[in-house]
Amino acid sequence: MSTCGSTSGSRNVIEDDEQVQLRLGVNDPYIGVDELCRLEEICQLEDLGTDEEELGYDEEDLGSDEEEPTKPYVGMQFSSAEEAFIFYNAYAGRVGFSVRKSSKTRSRAGPSSQRFLCSKEEFCKNQKNFEMPIGSVSLDKSPQKVKSITRVGCKASLRVRRLKDGIWQVSVFVEEHNHALITSPSKMRGLRSQKSLSEEVVKMICDLNAQNVEPSKIVEYIASQSGGKQNLRFKKKDVSNKIAQENRKLVGRDVETTLIYFRKKQEVDKDFFYELDVDDDGVVRNLFWVDGRRRRSTWLAAMHGKHPTSIITDQDPAMRKAIEEVFPSTLHRCCQWHVMRKAREHLGILYGEKSGFKEELAAVINRSLTTNDFVDQWAAMIDRYKLGNVKHLKTMFATRHEWVPAYFRGTFFADMSTTQRSESMNAIFKNWVRSHTSIFQYVKRIENMIESIYQRESDEDLRSTNEIPHIKTQYVIEVEGRRVYTRSVFAVFRELVLESTIGSVREIEKDSKYEVVIRFHPFMKNWIPETYVIEVDIPSQRFSCNCKGFEYEGLLCSHAIKVMQHVGFLHLPDHYVLKRWTKDANVVSKNRTDDACLLEIDDSHQLKEHRITTLKHEFNKLAVIGSKSAESFARMKCRIDDLKGEFVEIASPEEDIPTDPDSDQITSKEDASEKVCDPYVSQCKGKRKKPTRFKPAAEVAVKKRRRCKVCSKIAGHNARTCPMALGNGDK
Repeated sequence: MSTCGSTSGSRNVIEDDEQVQLRLGVNDPYIGVDELCRLEEICQLEDLGTDEEELGYDEEDLGSDEEEPTKPYVGMQFSSAEEAFIFYNAYAGRVGFSVRKSSKTRSRAGPSSQRFLCSKEEFCKNQKNFEMPIGSVSLDKSPQKVKSITRVGCKASLRVRRLKDGIWQVSVFVEEHNHALITSPSKMRGLRSQKSLSEEVVKMICDLNAQNVEPSKIVEYIASQSGGKQNLRFKKKDVSNKIAQENRKLVGRDVETTLIYFRKKQEVDKDFFYELDVDDDGVVRNLFWVDGRRRRSTWLAAMHGKHPTSIITDQDPAMRKAIEEVFPSTLHRCCQWHVMRKAREHLGILYGEKSGFKEELAAVINRSLTTNDFVDQWAAMIDRYKLGNVKHLKTMFATRHEWVPAYFRGTFFADMSTTQRSESMNAIFKNWVRSHTSIFQYVKRIENMIESIYQRESDEDLRSTNEIPHIKTQYVIEVEGRRVYTRSVFAVFRELVLESTIGSVREIEKDSKYEVVIRFHPFMKNWIPETYVIEVDIPSQRFSCNCKGFEYEGLLCSHAIKVMQHVGFLHLPDHYVLKRWTKDANVVSKNRTDDACLLEIDDSHQLKEHRITTLKHEFNKLAVIGSKSAESFARMKCRIDDLKGEFVEIASPEEDIPTDPDSDQITSKEDASEKVCDPYVSQCKGKRKKPTRFKPAAEVAVKKRRRCKVCSKIAGHNARTCPMALGNGDK
């Protein structure tokens, strides 16, 4: 720790940096011990009247201007009452207390006087504990927490009055306090009036909050940029309050602001689509939007009436009914994972009692090629294990057309049998939104999330273009697949080509029908021999397998590839290459606006964002250069101070640039074509409950319930509301 010698009379005292800073009224952790000692010597010159030349300081070094007073005094003048409060608060920060504004008197001409108090002035309205006799006990059993007492009747204050010429003058100044003062700079940020959020800090908070960074993480990041938490003038609660304050700016015009944002998106992306559903009172019930790149044959309105080919959901009956009404021509399938999870809950005992039943059930479900095969194998399994009276198995068989793979093999599902895509997207959404997120903020954050997904897609496309995967065979069809397919799709296709080397081919009908028999599988245990039939049309280069692998997955199955090699087809036919699996799948059409253009929305907020980003980039370079030596640091800091004073005068405060994207000015350029109201806000009181999915009993039982620390019981209360603790209080 650096130390500095301080002379007090004839006694030498060794002090560290923090002690010297406190004594000199300096609060800058980056001022070194040499600068502190020099500052102390200058202060001693002023106090003792020592000649500057004796210590080697000339008049130019010390400055000829008189220093501004650091403590208020009667007769001191200010241009406004607010300036007086700022000065008094700065003085309080140096001394170690917090201030607040008190009574203000008015005259016909306006405010005539203002009083500023120490925050511990007066007494709290309810101080029962102070008035109770010594030795008595409170019988108040209220479970509510009582706020601690913070006011102790301190008389320290400052009073200013306005003169006839408009100048404010100090008329009363009481300096003495009746309580201890805060002497540590690290504790100063806990005082209310000493908390401050500068414009640049507020900007950083808004930017990080837009990326769904939690307030605690925001504080950690800003502290790392400021040299530690001891240099911050705010706490986590102040950040949370600032975020809530920004959110309140959208109250009453949340949907309107969102619609204006959508219209701007449509101006640059002609394929951008949004739809609004309102009730009879004009209150929004549902909101849907999709940009040009994300539009797929999924949503009826967005795709001009075109129905999706297939859809997978859980076993929710309401969704089933809605899909039947809206998408009557779409093949609806229930999530196989949800079906098998329910099977584990109802058939768990049978899994343990009937050896081999669990494995055979999975084989019957997943390896049946046709619906007839499934029905026959299911019946044989039920008879073998004598399970004809098991109710849940009857239910599963009755709804087999909703979830068994054999009933969907002829329809394209991209090899999906579960809702993993939607579940994974839901997991991502939860990382970007919270319960207090407004609709407009939700839209912006989802757009940011989608942009990050696009960026990952772009990175993957680059790897597919720039990297050449290894091949496992010397087949021409595998080499061609490596050339056209993306990296991840080729990894699947490569395994299919490798599996085509297994088994044998037998011709059933000359040049038209073949049979592939796989008696063993080197990569799978407990393999059951399988037989596949492939119909061939040589002139049209068609190879149709009864496993329906291409129709279901979008890639040629290993059985069809084996027959292709057997009949002499070495190349991959073009009609068996789906564009969605190729490297050119993400090529943007010529009539669609490029993604970069979508960011060039002509509004003043983005103009300011661009300016700030550019200046930050340049200042970061200067910071690296200026930190390399003490001389470069001192000179650059001096130049920056000069620039701040110069550009404060140049900057035009009248320029129409809002400080945040959620400000009122975002709706001033354009009025909404129709009046819509924000959705109703529910559960205004109490702690907000996080929306949770339905959990079965087996999953709920795994979660541990909290015990009370007083009575050690799981009774739904805590140590503060425990009846045993309250009973002890009565005694």
